[in-house]
Amino acid sequence: MKFRLPIAWALFALLPSAAAQAAAPGTLLLNEANTVSGSVYLEKGKSDPALGRLQGNGQNWINFIVAGNDPSKHTVDLRGWEMEWSYHKSDNTSFGSGVMKFSQDATWSAVPQGTMITVNEFQKAWYLINTPPAPGNPDGDPYTDPGTGLPGGGMQRDGGINGFNQQTGSAFNPAIDTMRDWSTNTIWNPAATGGPDWNINVWAGQGLNSNTGAGQLFSFSGTVTKNADNNGEGGVTSQVGHDPAAGLFVANNDNWQFTLKDNLGNVIQGPIGEAVSGWGLTNGQPNGAGGVGSGEILKLQSFAPSDHATAANYQGVTISNYADGSTSSYGAPNQWTVNNVLVTQDLSPLRNWFSSILPGDSDLNGTVNFADFQSLQNNFGQTGKGWQQGDFNGDTTVNFADFQMLQNNFGQSGGGGGSLTAVPEPSTVALLSVGLLALVGVRRRLAHR
Repeated sequence: MKFRLPIAWALFALLPSAAAQAAAPGTLLLNEANTVSGSVYLEKGKSDPALGRLQGNGQNWINFIVAGNDPSKHTVDLRGWEMEWSYHKSDNTSFGSGVMKFSQDATWSAVPQGTMITVNEFQKAWYLINTPPAPGNPDGDPYTDPGTGLPGGGMQRDGGINGFNQQTGSAFNPAIDTMRDWSTNTIWNPAATGGPDWNINVWAGQGLNSNTGAGQLFSFSGTVTKNADNNGEGGVTSQVGHDPAAGLFVANNDNWQFTLKDNLGNVIQGPIGEAVSGWGLTNGQPNGAGGVGSGEILKLQSFAPSDHATAANYQGVTISNYADGSTSSYGAPNQWTVNNVLVTQDLSPLRNWFSSILPGDSDLNGTVNFADFQSLQNNFGQTGKGWQQGDFNGDTTVNFADFQMLQNNFGQSGGGGGSLTAVPEPSTVALLSVGLLALVGVRRRLAHR
């Protein structure tokens, strides 16, 4: 049972719904694709700051950035968008193509500009803690895993839970294994206690129905052919999203490429990949990005803080801004080397807008109103929530402190520099207070039944 504001919401229901509009190019960008082969490691002894040095570099994952491209709003509706991918080995013995489509789930209805979306095919994977340095470490370099403090050439995969929710390999054994858990976590809160959280992580196989190839967050289609002859014939073809042999999507170093499209089929980015014309060039000149190796990552290598980039720079990236690299930055800004100096991708141009957002503005539309109150109301008293669910003080719990912040800003609009307008009538603020108290009273009565 929930307290409602029937008159106010009846008025909201009369507002016309927005028709689907084409998104602008550059609204969504692929930031990084894990193209490291499943049996090898990042080359040159490198490790990922978040993952460590793992065989396969954490299984199959890709990372997007929401660059936005509409100055009138700070969120993007990704429902129905698609990533088309394809690959083919040079000897034609393995090839495939497919589509990963964003579902109609509310998770994708208003993704904030500047958000990093990391999509993992595996839900979990576990690795041998004490993998021998050879042959697991073909580079022969000394390495100590930062998570365990144990020496070795990296950790060898021992088992996991794949996109079809099936266990592969050996069962997890805490005596010899360490686990990486990539279960879905969509909490987003730049005001989070302990530091801004601009990341969401999703397990691609969540809620997957292998009969339809559709899950809660994505649907999958396509085919993968393996073990063909040099003419591409005689191989075994499997259905993406239906057969574990094909998996849910592919990101590899075999002439892999991608194209992003909005829900109307308009190309937002691509095609981009090592087999596409323009790969490895900057302003028509080679940038050192050759073919992507089995121990390398395909990634966006722009923009360092010294570039003084703007949001428009991100929205205008081309294939020349991508390269292969031996560094991996799972769920974090990319890093690369320029003249032997390590530089870090600057995402602040995509995120500076948040400084003008008022606490209480859960839908990030610039005004604190009844829609924001409803978000807080629906999640009041719950933990594990983010900004868009009403956690405005960043402690992951929606409570009276968050309500007070919303109440203080109700009816106001935040502009550049935090300017405020449209101070609400005292009676309206009082109505909110009465409504929340009624809601709390109902929930307390239900809790004591």
